[in-house]
Amino acid sequence: GVAQVPFAAIRGSDQTLLGTVGISRDITSSRHGDVAIQTSECRYRSLFDNHPDAVFSVDSDGRLLHVNRGCAVLLGYDSAEMTGRSLDLLIAPDQREEVRERFAQTFDCAETVRAISLLNKEGSRVDVDLTRIPILLSDGIVGAYCIARDLTMQRELEAHLIQTQKMKAVSRLA
Repeated sequence: GVAQVPFAAIRGSDQTLLGTVGISRDITSSRHGDVAIQTSECRYRSLFDNHPDAVFSVDSDGRLLHVNRGCAVLLGYDSAEMTGRSLDLLIAPDQREEVRERFAQTFDCAETVRAISLLNKEGSRVDVDLTRIPILLSDGIVGAYCIARDLTMQRELEAHLIQTQKMKAVSRLA
């Protein structure tokens, strides 16, 4: 086990050291708890940082708290450029009001998924499915985790499929 042993000096009236006294306390379970917390934090951090989609967290005021590499890659920002800024930085202007309203709802309910357009650093739209998950602490919902899955490839494949279907229809008519 692990023990904590604080000592105190016992001194005479002339301040000469007469001895010491100590109390031993077993802190093994406390150490195990600390290790469990560190392990849990490492697992969370690994999932957050290494998730291939854009993942970010916002506080209840809509400020970006943490941003993963996937988000930086998708949007072209350095994570430091986004951290502490308003979520509005990332949302297409024509969708900001609706997104604000939906984020307010996040604090009343469970996860939601919605297709929206984010803005990359150059100002170009990036269509994503945005999943919002409330951050629950002992004092209630304090923010949201967001996972933004890039829809660019899916949209391109859908457009290609539609074009292929049109070409097949035209060839049947000919």
